[in-house]
Amino acid sequence: MRPNYTPGCRHHCDLAFHCRTEARHQGKPAALGTAVREDLAGIDTIATALALTDGHLHPSRSQKDLTQALRHAQRIHADLQTDTA
Repeated sequence: MRPNYTPGCRHHCDLAFHCRTEARHQGKPAALGTAVREDLAGIDTIATALALTDGHLHPSRSQKDLTQALRHAQRIHADLQTDTA
């Protein structure tokens, strides 16, 4: 059986911690929570999301909008870090 972790699994499944560990080892967005998994739909790993964000990976046609949103969030984060420094 392939792990399909969501944070809600912890409340009803004895294998939730196993699946969460697998999600973390595989770098799956679900390891960061349901909202992140949903926001990154179509991107299979956190490493892919980061590579798209910093320009190390060229987005596919279906990833262009999400890549723009990730880059926008990165700019906002950088601006906030600059303002607090």
